[in-house]
Amino acid sequence: MSIRTTTKGAKLIRYNLSDKDILSAHRLWRRTKWGNRVYLISCLILIVLISAYAELMYDDLNMQMLMRIVRVPLSIALLSLAAGFIASRAALRNFKARFQANKPIELSWNNDTITFEQGVSLWRVPLQDFRSWAMNDSILLILRRGAIWDPIPLRALTHDRQADLLDTFTKAGITRAKLFPF
Repeated sequence: MSIRTTTKGAKLIRYNLSDKDILSAHRLWRRTKWGNRVYLISCLILIVLISAYAELMYDDLNMQMLMRIVRVPLSIALLSLAAGFIASRAALRNFKARFQANKPIELSWNNDTITFEQGVSLWRVPLQDFRSWAMNDSILLILRRGAIWDPIPLRALTHDRQADLLDTFTKAGITRAKLFPF
């Protein structure tokens, strides 16, 4: 990891992404997406309806109560865990399948663009193409449209560089993403 300033005034940071970074970034990205929650809520409603139907089949009131207490919370927890695990592993598998996944990334930015350079690939993205950003204890995630996101490990950013990058986002009108609690 190195930090330097380019000749055109852009700040430059070099880093590698680890599996842990990708998993953390994916979990953070999922927390910004309401669509995933709608799917999960739909599945939970279906489970509640199936549980209610099963309860009607038992005449014993104790058994009905037990099914309510055990099934619904257990189903919610299992669905959440399964969906999160499957999606995170798919993101990691996709990352590892990329041709240059193990090559270092050079990130530079100025008041107009953010540039990602990795091996022979170069992505110069105008700041207006980003819609929001999110951060947890290990990753700064820059969100574009749809499922396109760019993770930056916080270990690669000094406090000053992090503040400068977030200040650049603020000046460009890029807002902090709202995170859902699960």
